[in-house]
Amino acid sequence: MKKTIIFLKKYPLFPFLLILFFCLHGSVENYGYLELGEVLKLFLLMLVTVFLGIFLCYYFFKDFLSASMVIFFIEVWYLFFGVFHDFIKEKNWLYFLSRYVIIIPVLIALTVLWTSLIYKRKFNLVKIGLYLNILLIVYCFVDTATLVIKLTNSDNPKISNTTNFDLSKVKAKPNVYFLLFDEYPGYKSLQDSFNFSNDKLYASLKNNGFKILPIFANYNFTTYCMSSIFNMNYINDLNFLPKVKEKEFQKRLDEIKNAEVFSIFKSMGYTVKNFSSFDLKNNPSIGINSSHLLIHKRLITDKIFHNRLVRDVGSGLIVGKFSIPSMKSDYFYENKKNNLIFENKLAEYISQNKLDHHFVYTHFFMPHGPIFFDSSGNNLSQKIVFDENSFADKKLFLGYVKYVNTKIMQLVNLINANDKSALVVIMSDHGYRGYNTQKDFKPYFDNICAVKFPQENDSSTTPIKMSNVNFFRYFFNSQFNQQLNYLKDSSIMLKE
Repeated sequence: MKKTIIFLKKYPLFPFLLILFFCLHGSVENYGYLELGEVLKLFLLMLVTVFLGIFLCYYFFKDFLSASMVIFFIEVWYLFFGVFHDFIKEKNWLYFLSRYVIIIPVLIALTVLWTSLIYKRKFNLVKIGLYLNILLIVYCFVDTATLVIKLTNSDNPKISNTTNFDLSKVKAKPNVYFLLFDEYPGYKSLQDSFNFSNDKLYASLKNNGFKILPIFANYNFTTYCMSSIFNMNYINDLNFLPKVKEKEFQKRLDEIKNAEVFSIFKSMGYTVKNFSSFDLKNNPSIGINSSHLLIHKRLITDKIFHNRLVRDVGSGLIVGKFSIPSMKSDYFYENKKNNLIFENKLAEYISQNKLDHHFVYTHFFMPHGPIFFDSSGNNLSQKIVFDENSFADKKLFLGYVKYVNTKIMQLVNLINANDKSALVVIMSDHGYRGYNTQKDFKPYFDNICAVKFPQENDSSTTPIKMSNVNFFRYFFNSQFNQQLNYLKDSSIMLKE
């Protein structure tokens, strides 16, 4: 024990233990959503960065303990910035500190002050170092034990089975293409709010054998919409106008990953293809990590200083007089890159696939913002793309909708040319969310749904009006001879 204390007094391990704690604690908090490889890569990257920082400081202090103290202080506010920032924003009397023009100078000033105090040896650094070593070892031990317990007791998430799907009634198994266009508004909201009649698209779809369904969304957040659509059920434990937090979003991602609809298709012998930003069970996303979806390592890096800064004031770092050239990166074009990846993979699959019985899920984040194209498919300038007012500009959004219309019909024509007997669904998760007022919630839930069914079961009638949660109930009743009950339709406005 005495030798251990002497060792911990002698060696400043706390900067590296803090990194270990950061990764362990993030893995515990987000258990089941992270992969070991990505956490290890993150840990090693941070480890190398801290090593370099300590050696640079050493040339100034000529003392590893002092250098470690300075780097540790920077680590604390840099890694846990989001935690501190959220806490400040929740306190009315501290809210003024949450502004970046104030909090960044404060953090710099505190770092300079701490460095000065360390340089002047105002503290007993050996005792502080010992305390930090012991404290972080205890924290790491607790999180390691918790992680081991979770590993030994892990079970697959239990998603309640709300349907009684009868495989014996399935007569035919046509290929199914489910194409989701995020935030695409319905006919009424485009007409009322944008003075635009989407007749050309609807007529083209009808001429290609599509039926327009009278449908509306249940929620105004994508992950909630997709969970309810693919599980054919409402989200549990929601009150009216609930404020959604990060943990709830992770639950929705888990529900999407293990959704009942995919299980049903697999039970019928279908191959499920996933061209989306969401991970499905044994079928991970092929896209790049999306900043607007907290998935994979972003779950534990989202609150790091530079990520929070980019998220909150990123447009100012891209355009304008304070722009940073190095920030003009692919980070801000994730939706655009993913949309192109999914479109190319889908087109390739449609053209080359010769297998029967496949369910293809493709999720395009368009016309969801940022708005990248005008109605003719021309790239918009960075100034427009990253202007925070662009998405609320109805003229720009309408131009993007018209561009998306051309993409919809291109894909429809490609499917018709290669797989005429396929069932095709064109759908959106919710309606336009860029309204300046929330007095009338209905436009937020007005979305689109068009289906191409080779034939409709005579015993199944289309509801006069239905919501997304009932879509696959209707789909299975109509095309797979099921008799699933419909749920009562309703919508809930969520807030972050």
